[in-house]
Amino acid sequence: MKKPLKRILAKTLFKKEFRAFKHSKENSKLAAETNFRIRSRLKETSGQPIKVLFICHEPTLWGMFESIYSAMQESAVFDPIIVSLPYKHSSKRNNLYKDGGVVDALEERGIEVSKGFDEKTQSWSSPEEFAPDYVFFQTPYELFHKSWSIDFISQIARVCYIPYGTTLFSGSVEYIVNPEHFMSKVHLFFKESAHTKKLFVELFSGKSWLSKARMAVTGNPKLDYLNIGTSKHTGSWKRAGKENIVRILWTPRWNTQDECCHFFEYIAYFDEFSEKNPAIDFTFRPHPLAFGNFLKTGELSEDRLAEIKQHYSESPNQLLDESPDYRSTFAGCDILISDVSSMMLEFFATGKPVIYTHRKNVFNDFGQKLSEGFYWVKDQQELDQTLKRLLAGEDPLKDKRSRLLKDLLHLPEKGAAGEILGALKNDFEQAQKKVS
Repeated sequence: MKKPLKRILAKTLFKKEFRAFKHSKENSKLAAETNFRIRSRLKETSGQPIKVLFICHEPTLWGMFESIYSAMQESAVFDPIIVSLPYKHSSKRNNLYKDGGVVDALEERGIEVSKGFDEKTQSWSSPEEFAPDYVFFQTPYELFHKSWSIDFISQIARVCYIPYGTTLFSGSVEYIVNPEHFMSKVHLFFKESAHTKKLFVELFSGKSWLSKARMAVTGNPKLDYLNIGTSKHTGSWKRAGKENIVRILWTPRWNTQDECCHFFEYIAYFDEFSEKNPAIDFTFRPHPLAFGNFLKTGELSEDRLAEIKQHYSESPNQLLDESPDYRSTFAGCDILISDVSSMMLEFFATGKPVIYTHRKNVFNDFGQKLSEGFYWVKDQQELDQTLKRLLAGEDPLKDKRSRLLKDLLHLPEKGAAGEILGALKNDFEQAQKKVS
C-alpha cells in the first residue's frame, strides 16, 4: 500500500506545482502587458518616441532590418537602437560564443551599434538598459546568453518577428525554422505574403497563443532594396563593372543531412564550366555556416578548403563571396543556381532565371507553386544544357515567372518597411487606449 500511496501523493504534488507554475506564468504575462500599456500611455502624454531594439548577430542578415531601421531614423515617432550579440551554434566545432562581425560590418556603413557583450570585462549588458518597447530578433533560435533570451525579453517588451528566410520545405523543417517556444512569445508577426501567412496559421492551428489579428502581411523588407535601383555593375564579381559579361551566382545549402545540398556534387563542374566559358563571371556564395559545418562533419578537410579558396582567388572569372551583403550581387546577377533555399525566393523577386538543382521532392505548397518558375535539373548534363540555352538568350519561363511573381509575392510600392512601421505605430496606439 505504501508504494501506490507515494505515487498518488507525488502525482498530486506535481499537479499542484504545475498549477502554481502556470498561474505564475499567467501573472507574469499579465504584468508585462500592463506595464507595456502604462508605458505607452506615459510616452504618448510626454511625447517620447517608440524605442525599437534590433538584436543582431549575423551581418548577412542585416538586410532584413536595414530599410526598417533607416525609415525609423527619419521618423520622429521611433527611436531605433542596434545591439550586437555573440552567439553559439551547433554547427561550430566548439561550444563557445562567436562574434559574427556585426559591429565591424555596420560601422563600415556608418551605422552605430551597441555591444551586448564586453570582451574586456567578459560581462553581458542587460536588454533592460536599452528600455525597449519593441524588439526584433534576426532568427528564432536559442543562440544567446540567458539574459538575452526570448523568455526574458518578452517580459520587458513586445517581440516582433520577420522570417529570416522563407521556408520552401515541407515536413519537419517548417517546425525547425518556426520553433514553437519562440513563436509563442512573439507579439507581432510580419509575413512576406498571404500564402506564407496561410501556411504558418495551418502549421500552428489550434494553438492558444496564435492570433491572426497580430499577423500582418507586409512583404519582405529584404526586398526593399529593389525599389532603390541598385546598379547591376556592382557586387561581388571578378570583373564587376565590366560590360558584356553574363554573371552567374551559386548558393548551395550548408548541410547535407537533408539530402538536398548539392555542394559536393557540382563544385568541380563549375570550375570546368567557368574555364570553358571565359565570357561569364561565376560567383560562389557559401552559406555562412557551410564551411564550419563541413569541417565539423569531416566532409571537408582544412587542406581541401584551402585549395578551394586558393583556386577562386587565382581564377580570372570565379570569385568566392563571403561578404556580409549579397543584395548588390543579386542586382548584378543574371542567373541564380541553387538547391532548396530561401535565396531562390529572394532572387525570384528580381524576375531573372533560377536554376534549381533537384535531388528529392521537399517543397511545401508555397515552394511547389514558386518552383513552377524554376528550371529544374537533376544532374550535370541537364544543368549544362540549361545553362547553354540561357546563355544563348533562350528563357521560355520568363512570362511564367512574371505571373507567379504577381500571384505569390506581396511587394508594396513603397516597400515593406513602411507597412511595418505603420503596424507598429498602430499597435502602440491601441495599447494606449487599453489603459483604464
